[in-house]
Amino acid sequence: MSPFEGQPLTGEQDEGPKILVGYVEDCLKGGNLVEEVGLHPNSAGERGLKLLMMLSFVFPAHFLHEDVIRHLLCLLDLDDEIVAPLVLSVLTFLGKYKPIGEVFPRIIQELTPVCKHFAVRGTTKQAKHAIRCLYVNLVDNHATVFAEILENVKENLNPESPYYRTAIVSVGHIAYNLPDKYPVHIKNTISRKIVKELLVKNTTAPADPDYTNLEWCRESELPEETLCKVEALKTMARWLLGVKTDEMSASKTFRMLNAFIQNRGDLLNEKKISKCEMAWLRLAAGCAMLKICEQKGVGDQFNADQFINLSLLMVDEVPQVRELFAAKLHKGLSRGIPQKCLPLDFMGFYALGGLERDKRLKMLVKQNMTADIIKRREYIKNISMGTTGTITRASPRVTHHSHGHSSFQSETRGGGAVVECLNGRDSQYSLDGRLVRVDCFGGSVVRVVEPAAGGVGTVG
Repeated sequence: MSPFEGQPLTGEQDEGPKILVGYVEDCLKGGNLVEEVGLHPNSAGERGLKLLMMLSFVFPAHFLHEDVIRHLLCLLDLDDEIVAPLVLSVLTFLGKYKPIGEVFPRIIQELTPVCKHFAVRGTTKQAKHAIRCLYVNLVDNHATVFAEILENVKENLNPESPYYRTAIVSVGHIAYNLPDKYPVHIKNTISRKIVKELLVKNTTAPADPDYTNLEWCRESELPEETLCKVEALKTMARWLLGVKTDEMSASKTFRMLNAFIQNRGDLLNEKKISKCEMAWLRLAAGCAMLKICEQKGVGDQFNADQFINLSLLMVDEVPQVRELFAAKLHKGLSRGIPQKCLPLDFMGFYALGGLERDKRLKMLVKQNMTADIIKRREYIKNISMGTTGTITRASPRVTHHSHGHSSFQSETRGGGAVVECLNGRDSQYSLDGRLVRVDCFGGSVVRVVEPAAGGVGTVG
């Protein structure tokens, strides 16, 4: 049951969100509430924040009150790294409902420097959510705030900076959310700082022989340079998703990402990186290609050879690569139908799931495929039902407007002609001694063409 069920939908504030935020704060600070509710002290605060995030997504209006938002801002001062991304997500959901800068201008003045700090000197997750939070909650000074962030981030775009990876992430999310504000500046930054100085350059020494033979490791165990490259590949995808129509850059990017996959993750083929690093890099390149292909325009630059090479990740020698890539494929096919999703061609990748030897993975791929097929069928079914409903609703309106033509004023069959046309059938009728042909154009456009001595008259 929702904690807000039964609350009146009025301008009056209910106490539920305020009390709940207080409970979550108590859990984060290790208060007595953790023992009272029987939760594990290490996970109680995080679970509470995730609950707040879910509720703010479903019931944003209940959280859009000054005291609740100020209480949430206080949580940003806590040292735990997991707190800020979740709190910023809550504020982002509120901003999507109604920008905080519009409702509470003083609060946004306090929130802006905090988000700027996270974007420049926070963790990668903090930077990501800080950019999103600022983007949806600022009202009229996007250009000034994000220009300052870009200038500060640019100083950290070098391998010696402890915030190098954070800077890469911030550039990507600024490029995605504000593609028209700094197009030249961001394009030059990505070309020089990210591609030339990071992706096509290996600066680390050859990997330890004991480490080289590992096929897979946790992402947190990767060397810092490899982690930066993984984030750089994501940044390039976000940038292209933002610009949407830069076909030349998309074509060049696809060629580079394709080279990562062809060379098994070692772009320069110098044998300096371990097998697990190669696995992560080819996976990141493949996921970036999938993401770009969701966007028409830049995604249309993806050619057949690259499509075939990308499909090889479905039969990669590393099981974790196959599993994570299949999950990304499923996500791309199932979300944002029909405009912001992968084209139907990518359903063909599931055919390679039949070669999977791991029973668990094979079942997982099959479940994903079945779910994607069902979702597409439901979409088509809804479209068909929607078209039928539109025709039913449109018939009396079109009939009413057609009465403005003299031919329909004395013949009741005129309405029937329109209805038949809307249902996809062309018709001919004799009205007032004249032949009237009703032509149907896809069930949406109606023309009445009357042969006459002076020529052809058209009423639409």
